[in-house]
Amino acid sequence: MRRTVTALALLSMAVSGSAFADPLIELATSTEATRGRDVVHTKSICWLETPFGEYRKIRLNEVVHFEKVSDRFEPATDAAVRSQLRDRLGREYAVQSVGDYVVAASPQRVEAYGEHLNEVSRSVKSYFSRRGFRLQDDGKPLVVIVFSSRKEFLQYAEQERETPGETVLGYYHPISNRIVSYDAGSGNEISMAMRQTLAHEAVHQLCFNFGLMSRLAQLPTWLVEGLAINLELPNCRANSGSQKQRVHRDQLLQLSQLLKQQQLELGPFIANDKIRFRDDTLNAYAISWGLTFYLMETQSAQFSAYLEHIGRRSPLSPYSESERLADFQQFFGNDLSWLEVRLQRYLQELSNDLTSTRMSVVPGS
Repeated sequence: MRRTVTALALLSMAVSGSAFADPLIELATSTEATRGRDVVHTKSICWLETPFGEYRKIRLNEVVHFEKVSDRFEPATDAAVRSQLRDRLGREYAVQSVGDYVVAASPQRVEAYGEHLNEVSRSVKSYFSRRGFRLQDDGKPLVVIVFSSRKEFLQYAEQERETPGETVLGYYHPISNRIVSYDAGSGNEISMAMRQTLAHEAVHQLCFNFGLMSRLAQLPTWLVEGLAINLELPNCRANSGSQKQRVHRDQLLQLSQLLKQQQLELGPFIANDKIRFRDDTLNAYAISWGLTFYLMETQSAQFSAYLEHIGRRSPLSPYSESERLADFQQFFGNDLSWLEVRLQRYLQELSNDLTSTRMSVVPGS
């Protein structure tokens, strides 16, 4: 108990002593020492961000040594990140710095992945800048690993305690701050499925690294995933083309099938989406896409204000069902039943437009 109080007191003094930058500190237990910046701490734990962008959770009652190493925390350089990845992955993989990213992948496609990711980064940052968001960039490289086999992908995921489903091509891990994926294809071309996967995960990574969301905050899953599903499409990121061209057709088809069988029940979903994501994953993603697309297209100002409000949530703060509902209703109104009616009409019109477009195409033309 005495050690906990001492560690907490020293930690608080070190952090409060730097007005313009986070200090680099070291917390050591009996088994390891970790250097980084204090992201958030309570009376019992501290989350440190290492120079490589990883988060480490340290229990303060286990701390045996505390040290303020420097007045200023500095992210690892691109060269240091490349060296770390080469040591981890071996010579089979090429590691390149491309714009915002350090990409590790097969030599044949590493450059193509980097170019695609940087196009996504530019368009996502432009999307949010046009809507008045102030992006924060601390200069740390964003790491993306694309394995050449599913076996390697699953072995790596197991080390991060991730269990990707059979159809999952990749994921963003908020603790390691890395995108991890696999592409078993050959040649220099990137498949459309791979492009969408990397874009989807890149939206997550960008939102959590440019000050739009906190990696340790409790957030509505439907919002986090709905935003990524929409912005994985180039026309949505650029807000270009017609509304039909911004529709995610696979998600609309999934949602249209669901609406033939049941109502959306938005209130319970907004209050607690974890149950549906756990038990009915495909439909949870489809509902998330539909709700987010509707709000982005029809109430863009309110949606941006809501997103900014959610982005200010403090790390580790609990987020009750009543608070989730109240936050949503603050920006989109109290009558969720009427919102659900309007949303279902909107989705039906989109589905009808999509069907009529398909029927108007003459086979072989």
